[in-house]
Amino acid sequence: MGALALLGGKHLYPIKWVHEFRDPAKMKKWIETRPWEINPWVVGNWSYDMGCAMGMDYLVTKNDRNLEAMNAYFEWYDKHQLKKTGWWEFKGQGTVSEQQYGGYHTLMVYRMFDRPVPRAERMIESSLSLQSRDGMFVRSGGGGCCEDMDVIDTLVSLGLATDYKQEEIKEALLKALPAILCKQNFDGGFYDKLKGSRAEFGWRLCSARLGESDLCSTLFQCFCIALIGEFLDDKKIMDTKWHHHKTYCHCVKKRIKLK
Repeated sequence: MGALALLGGKHLYPIKWVHEFRDPAKMKKWIETRPWEINPWVVGNWSYDMGCAMGMDYLVTKNDRNLEAMNAYFEWYDKHQLKKTGWWEFKGQGTVSEQQYGGYHTLMVYRMFDRPVPRAERMIESSLSLQSRDGMFVRSGGGGCCEDMDVIDTLVSLGLATDYKQEEIKEALLKALPAILCKQNFDGGFYDKLKGSRAEFGWRLCSARLGESDLCSTLFQCFCIALIGEFLDDKKIMDTKWHHHKTYCHCVKKRIKLK
């Protein structure tokens, strides 16, 4: 879906597996029965997938029931948002970092549907609290391609939208930038903090040994650099030939308006 959006392509067929969730009650039940007790980070990825697929199916089918289902989706998330952190944790067991890494994916669905984000200030505060002494956003240190992107994109997108804690966000990004650049290898790629080998999403071509560049780390860390350049209005970064591609949820931002 992301490739189609970037290349100007068009989906030819509906995404049929989402059709059973066009019913608002089924959509809310689906959210509540996700494995929150295991990790809200996992749930956030599933939430993102649902929003992407439901939105793209609507662009193909123009069926208003998709929008009714997504209204129910946002009603549930608005109701269950935590006052203290701004994120979501339905079973009361997830850490702030797990809430943030998962909630970031749901936040992108809000942006895709141009839905107002409640408690954006709390989200910014929670994200800022996750920065470690090394400048990255894993409290144990060392950073992580997914974790860094989740927090940096949250800070940039919500910081630009709200003007909240601008100086604190700027300081955090200025600290994160050299830390990310230090993880670039001589081949131009980036590596992740994980110990041992990795194979992102089980893809063999994304596999790498400890310290080796891998595709996902390179993509996400470049994405972080571009976002930082956007917030800081850094001419050197913004003048590069690659840039932040302005798509979210595998669909161009704000293409879908809820009724």
